[in-house]
Amino acid sequence: MRTIPNDFYQTAAMTTLFNINNWNWVGIVITDGDYGRSASEQFLIQALGKGICVAFSLIIPQSVIGEYTHYAIEIAAAMILNNTKVQVIVSFARSTHVKLLFEELKNQVLRRGLNRESMRRVWVASDSWSSSPSVTRNVSLRDIGHIVGFTHKHGDSSSYNQYLSRLEKAGHEYAKNNPFLQKLFMLLSAAGHKDTEVVSEAVKILRKHIGVDTILSIEMAISAIAQAVASICKSKDCKGPGAVQPWELLDALWMEEFQLNGETYHFDDNGDINLGYDLTMWWSDGNKVHEDDIVAEYHPQTDSFTYTSNSMTQQFIDLKHIISKCTNSCVPGEFKKTAEGQHTCCYECINCTENYYSNMTDMDQCLSCDTSKEWSAVGSSNCTPKVLLFFSWDDSFAIALLFFSALGILLVVLVSALFLHQRDTPVVKAAGGPLSQVILFSLVASYVSAILFVDMSLHLLAGPQKPVCSLHHESNHSAGGMS
Repeated sequence: MRTIPNDFYQTAAMTTLFNINNWNWVGIVITDGDYGRSASEQFLIQALGKGICVAFSLIIPQSVIGEYTHYAIEIAAAMILNNTKVQVIVSFARSTHVKLLFEELKNQVLRRGLNRESMRRVWVASDSWSSSPSVTRNVSLRDIGHIVGFTHKHGDSSSYNQYLSRLEKAGHEYAKNNPFLQKLFMLLSAAGHKDTEVVSEAVKILRKHIGVDTILSIEMAISAIAQAVASICKSKDCKGPGAVQPWELLDALWMEEFQLNGETYHFDDNGDINLGYDLTMWWSDGNKVHEDDIVAEYHPQTDSFTYTSNSMTQQFIDLKHIISKCTNSCVPGEFKKTAEGQHTCCYECINCTENYYSNMTDMDQCLSCDTSKEWSAVGSSNCTPKVLLFFSWDDSFAIALLFFSALGILLVVLVSALFLHQRDTPVVKAAGGPLSQVILFSLVASYVSAILFVDMSLHLLAGPQKPVCSLHHESNHSAGGMS
């Protein structure tokens, strides 16, 4: 069992943060070793499950000095500068390696004559260097961009400060059974401090190096054991050595919840405690870099964040406006097409074809319209309902159509009457005689069909810009053929 969170939850928190901010094209920098490789592997697995792609993974040897280490850092810096679309880099490296990398980035920018903004990135720091402001000793925070740190939960150090106050008052007597303090007092005495100054100097050193996350972990371990023992001793007599057996204590730790500073904690089946991570946002006042401003808390049980009321929280939230993608998002009306052999995060945006649509960004395929009722143009983000159109008797086009149809019928009747009256003349006989009446009757039928057309509905139209395939056109064609 342990009272610090599993590294699995750290990488889970990182991928959740990337997913929230739509960062799906990121880089990784690690220090070679068990921690770096394990964290990198976990991150890759979890990133894949959330659609996040890793553009590059850079490994720096464990050694801080050496030709190969310097070469690896040079390669890493060049890779970061050359991949301009990778604006977010997660680092599981040692603080010394991060410091050297920042310095190399600055040197390469100067040698290439690039703008200093070209080295600005969002650096996501693991707990291996998230509390080490020394990495910015030779570069400014403005040069390297933004640093978001993942740290273990910070506890309340007031009890430890009270302990140090009691230590200072009690002097040497307080250290009789404390080998660490005895060693510290001896070293301070050897450094030339007087006996009256040794204790106060020791307390000053201890106050300066308070690790609030370590204090919380130790307090939780002690509280868990103490409350587990207390629970056992409620049902049995615990006087004397060996009264509480190890297996009893283990069972109690597994089964019992314990309290600390008003919070309730417990261990899960893997021995991990229900404790998440704090997120910090680094900032500089011009003289000093501040790395301990907590802007959010990660909760592994719900895989979610809650934001604090810190002054830097809004700046942390605004990081979502930074784009770290291989390809810009496909807008509604388009779909993603990934080329074979490429990352799934690198794709081409293609317009949806006619009668297909997409209504969200980065859709993998277009959706089909119900063509019996709907239609859509190329590159549409929705379907448009088809409309039934009817001619009405008072429509201007219908009135004109009826007028010319009636005029045509009238003219045909007059010609038919004239042909009938002059049926015995050579001219009428030459025009066909009785056959001309059949032709004229056909013309009358054609004009009547135009009148019937006004009272009949047209077929469904596929949208306002689609042509109307009307019987009006067919009627004119028929009439022209008979003329």
